Amino acid sequence: MLGLYEVAHTAKQPLEPSGSLQGDQQACQDTFDTFVDQLRQDLHSKGRSDTRAKVKLVADAIWAKLSGVFSKEVLHAQHVSVFCHILQGKYGKGKRQLDCAGVVTTTLAAVQRLATHEEHADLCRCRLQVSEDHCWISTGPAREDAIEVTTDTAAKRGLAPSAEAWAGWLYNGGHAIMCSPQMAVTALVASLNPAIVARQNTGTDSAEVQELQKQLLEMIHRDFPQAMYPAAICALADLKEIDEQDALNRLIERDTEEAATTLSQDNGLSSAKSLFTEAIERASAGEEGACGYQWYVYSYQAGYLLRRAAFMLEKLGTQPGASEQAMHLIREAAALLGSRGSAVLQKYRYCSADGELYKDVEGVLEGLCNAISLLHGHLDQLLQDTALAQGLLQFWDGICCLLSAQAKPNHWLQQQLKALKLFEPEARSAAAGHVLETSSSIAMRKTAGMWGALKPAPLRMIFGMGDVEDLGRQVKRPKR
Repeated sequence: MLGLYEVAHTAKQPLEPSGSLQGDQQACQDTFDTFVDQLRQDLHSKGRSDTRAKVKLVADAIWAKLSGVFSKEVLHAQHVSVFCHILQGKYGKGKRQLDCAGVVTTTLAAVQRLATHEEHADLCRCRLQVSEDHCWISTGPAREDAIEVTTDTAAKRGLAPSAEAWAGWLYNGGHAIMCSPQMAVTALVASLNPAIVARQNTGTDSAEVQELQKQLLEMIHRDFPQAMYPAAICALADLKEIDEQDALNRLIERDTEEAATTLSQDNGLSSAKSLFTEAIERASAGEEGACGYQWYVYSYQAGYLLRRAAFMLEKLGTQPGASEQAMHLIREAAALLGSRGSAVLQKYRYCSADGELYKDVEGVLEGLCNAISLLHGHLDQLLQDTALAQGLLQFWDGICCLLSAQAKPNHWLQQQLKALKLFEPEARSAAAGHVLETSSSIAMRKTAGMWGALKPAPLRMIFGMGDVEDLGRQVKRPKR
């Protein structure tokens, strides 16, 4: 039903339901039952008895109905109802697609239906496992229990991830979320996408889908808190932030002074922020170290703090105390990224499968540097703020660890240098000295004495290549 509701309220030319959403749901149910009945016959005729082999057969049968690939760019392709519409012939050949979540969700739904039959009771052990950018089926917490079904290469389908991949960010270093049946439902709700389909990306969202998602997540958070996991909590916090921002915009239109007072009294402890904090606590609870293995919980909260600070500076910068409050929020974001966020990045080494992490880190770094530049136009004391400069350098240390085997992007370094130029040399030197005490990257240790003078050329030389213990004579010049 979630998928049908989403499509009905987001498609540019919605599919015509058979009388109502309920009628379309029943038609999808009947279609899926027929598909599962055929799977049961296939399993019997092929004599599959191993759990992994059964899951592979199911996944193969699903892939046989698709166009051959899945894409993260396809909107609204994560629901079982989409697969049912494919079976019903409602999509043309080139449109028969599911995204990664759609393949896994559909496979898991079929597996769970098969598990109701005694001869396939072993399939009841199958669970949804989710990381920050991927999902798969698993029968236990170990790598050997994981079953990949999203690859379009049949020979690789049904296998466990490689040890190298399992250690990477795509699989959260082996610390991804193992979903209970309740959590799997939460995952379906959290995956709702309110974006309205259009020939050009208009950025327009469906208010109906957004409101449904918020109400369902609020209900789960209130009545079934054990079914919430960090990413789902962040999804709810994002929706709460939208409501908060709308309320602030209305308040500013009515009374700017009252809006400034409200924000200063709130001190950032909003409903959205408390949820982001809860997500961080969930992500790090029981994990090695104080940070856990999930990056997005820190990215989300830092983004929230930076957006709120920018809002205060742009809309309320002339109000008493607004700039100081914004500085407090930016310093909090920098400290969060520089300590715990950086510690998460240091656990991974970037590879081609981590493109989403790369884009997110880039966005967070840009957001932090832009916020510091914006703040500089309002507060002179920023020049001496060693703590803020330290957070920025600590975050850069984590980035250097993540990208230790390769050159650090030149435009990232440019943003870093532009923001650090706003601090006095003494503040930069003091900040670099504090970072050196805990620095984990080779590049940062080699540049510890360069941040005070902030000379671009030697910094570009060191960061423009992969980290090595001894630079020696370099013949390869960094890219400009």
